[in-house]
Amino acid sequence: MSRADDLLAAPRGRGLCAAMRWTEDDVFQALRRAVDNAAYWQEPLDAAEIDAPDDGLRPIAERVLHSGEIEWWRAAAALDDQWYVDLQDARDGAAPPALAGSAAALSRWRDEEAGAAESMREAFRGGGGHAPDNVSGTWWSAPIVPGLPSTSRAVRRRGPVGLWLVEDELGWRRARCWPVRPARDPRVYEVHGPDDWAQLARTYPFDVTESRSADWVRSTGRHGRWVIPDWAAVAVDYDAVHVSTWGYLTTAGRPVAVNGAASLLAGWSPDHTYWLTDCLEVTGAPVDYVVDDGGGWEPVVPLAAR
Repeated sequence: MSRADDLLAAPRGRGLCAAMRWTEDDVFQALRRAVDNAAYWQEPLDAAEIDAPDDGLRPIAERVLHSGEIEWWRAAAALDDQWYVDLQDARDGAAPPALAGSAAALSRWRDEEAGAAESMREAFRGGGGHAPDNVSGTWWSAPIVPGLPSTSRAVRRRGPVGLWLVEDELGWRRARCWPVRPARDPRVYEVHGPDDWAQLARTYPFDVTESRSADWVRSTGRHGRWVIPDWAAVAVDYDAVHVSTWGYLTTAGRPVAVNGAASLLAGWSPDHTYWLTDCLEVTGAPVDYVVDDGGGWEPVVPLAAR
């Protein structure tokens, strides 16, 4: 398959190409739109757009691939340029990110997964063996739990990627960003496409059929067994998992075959690295950002520095 084929085989890759029709060849803004339109508890918000015939999207895919803005899309995690983005609390005096406690966090993750499965079992029992249409469970496959930080690189003229590329963005207007780096050489698993994600789920399988199937059938139309990586098991062999932007575009929202089951990359934004062990440290002062009138992020510069 060509790289254009890879892009057009996945919902977010197709979403990027569809978004290019409205962004006047601004690849980064099209990427931002495609990420924001991701949804895994329902059909993607751009479902009608990404269902367009391939012959209409292929020229756009080729144009994307020849853009000068994508040189970092296929790169490994930028370990010397990582940023922790706090979109929740940008108040003056906010504490630095908590970068320790991963073992306890992974234990909580397993407990939460067990609770999510039981909640959906209850929903199925109440629905006579079928989950009611209005019931949603745990829909993400990323290790989203307090105590496991995620970071991303900074890009020229924009700052940390984690400000801009957020799935189902909730309209945050302020953020505080901390520069961080690993305190030792980390073992990083790289996801640059669906095969990498499948291998991770195949090596460390964790069955989430009960907790995910009701949501993921809406998102993908696929019925059957689902697995995701067992993050507690992954942490034995790796300190972190990085999904490159290319890996995201060619994998997110796309059922990936894993030993008779399938896995879904969901709730994981482009170029994000999730850290499964305690190996990060803060390396400098934070930088505050606000959303400008055009909807973009800009750093808050003290008047004395202007």
